[in-house]
Amino acid sequence: MHDFLRYLPLRHNRVLATAFVAFLVVAFAGRATVIMGAYLMMAFCVVLVNLPTFASANQREKNVLILMVLAVSVMLPISLMRSETAIIHFVGTLVSLGAAFVLTRNVQVFLAASRITLVAAQLYVFAYLAKRGIANFPLADMIPDSSSNGVTSYMVLLQANYCVVNYALNRRASLLTAVATLAICVVGFGRGSILSAAAIVVLGLASRVWLGGRARALFVATLLLIVSVGVSVKYGGEIAKFVNSNTKIGSGLFDVHRAGMLSEYLDNMDPVTVWTGGSYAGTSIVSDYGGNPHNSFIRAHYIFGLPYLLLVLILPVYLFHPHHMRSVKFYCGCLLLVVLFRAFTEPVLFPTLFDFFYFAPSFMLSRDPHAIGAARASE
Repeated sequence: MHDFLRYLPLRHNRVLATAFVAFLVVAFAGRATVIMGAYLMMAFCVVLVNLPTFASANQREKNVLILMVLAVSVMLPISLMRSETAIIHFVGTLVSLGAAFVLTRNVQVFLAASRITLVAAQLYVFAYLAKRGIANFPLADMIPDSSSNGVTSYMVLLQANYCVVNYALNRRASLLTAVATLAICVVGFGRGSILSAAAIVVLGLASRVWLGGRARALFVATLLLIVSVGVSVKYGGEIAKFVNSNTKIGSGLFDVHRAGMLSEYLDNMDPVTVWTGGSYAGTSIVSDYGGNPHNSFIRAHYIFGLPYLLLVLILPVYLFHPHHMRSVKFYCGCLLLVVLFRAFTEPVLFPTLFDFFYFAPSFMLSRDPHAIGAARASE
């Protein structure tokens, strides 16, 4: 066992780091209990072996680690009264937090792992579509017990994680993979994922233009405005028809069912449960949706209460290293908002194993950019 654990400081090994991240994706997307359990055990071992690494955390990172442990530990007894699965969420949260910290200590290795995992996932989806075809909502059947919204949400999170890491490290917006993710989301039909993926593409284009200077940015913005007006005038009808036929955007951005679940959940709360977590009892979340609130924020509040929810929301802002350039703060900050936007209509985060892809970019941005540059130059 000792010989096995010796090789688990995978933050310096691209192959092992990639295998770890890929295994996480397979475990969460596949939803097989045995595989998820195996991943949790592996992640726990990774954190355990790399405990000395936590001594290198800066003060903000230490504060976040301590507060997160306290928040979920204090709430665990209350959460267990609602559901015995709270212990799994407790372990998953701490393991995801710890693994995200460990793997972001070597930014080049984590970048490689993020890129390979994203591209591998995209190739898998495209291979499936090439065999299955793009008609009749094919992504709905790609993963057992997962909707097309689930598949596209996973892709958005993987894409956003890679974009943040790549931009913070290399000032590259990862446009090729972003366009591929958008294409997958269009096939997936859902509004939230299409809008999220489109936002990532637009942010990538805007960042490339901005890096060329303000004069170039003004010229491109003016040109895009003229072209957009011209295309809208000439092809507006055809574009609207395509959107209405191939996405849910044509039916509007307001989802009455999700809004109803949110309203019912909020109406169920009292001054105590505002802090400790509300109840699904008597709501359509139970009667119509099998306990799935279709909202990561409702889920976070229900499981671990308001302190946990507030903590995960302010975590990226608090961790942002002040020495990052404004362009990095703006681009990466917008990407994290895209992630939160997607999480608002799909329970893909808080707490899930995919929290790793929320914590890791946040820890990446907590690194001193000068230290990152020096580490990159030495490799």
